[in-house]
Amino acid sequence: MQPDIGFPVVGVRDVATMRLRALARPDSIGNRIIASAGSLSLAQTGLILEQVYPNRRIATRVAPGILLRILALFDPEVRSILPALGHIGRVSDVRAISALGMCFIAPEEAVLAAEAFVVAEAT
Repeated sequence: MQPDIGFPVVGVRDVATMRLRALARPDSIGNRIIASAGSLSLAQTGLILEQVYPNRRIATRVAPGILLRILALFDPEVRSILPALGHIGRVSDVRAISALGMCFIAPEEAVLAAEAFVVAEAT
C-alpha cells in the first residue's frame, strides 16, 4: 500500500531541454522557472508501472490514513510523511511554457521513461 501523497513529475530530457533554452535566453537569468509536467500520486505511479509489469507485485492501493497515523506512533519515517497525507503537490509550469516555449511530455510518459532507464541500467 502507498501513502496518499503525490509529487510534481517531469522527464529528465525536458529538464535538460529547459536548461539549454534558459541558457540561450538572457532574459531568463535570475528567474526561477519550474519544470513540471503535472503531478501524480504514488498510487497513480504504481498503476502506470503495473501496466508495464502485470506479473510483478506493485503497490497500487492507498493506505488508510488511520493506519499510517498508528504506525507513525512507532516509526519516525512514517511520522515524517503525516503532514503530506492527502496532498498532491502541484506547481505551475506557466513560466516555462511562456518564457521558454516548453512543451513537457505527460507525467505518465516521464514515469515510463525513468522506468525504462532504470531497467536498462540494471541489466
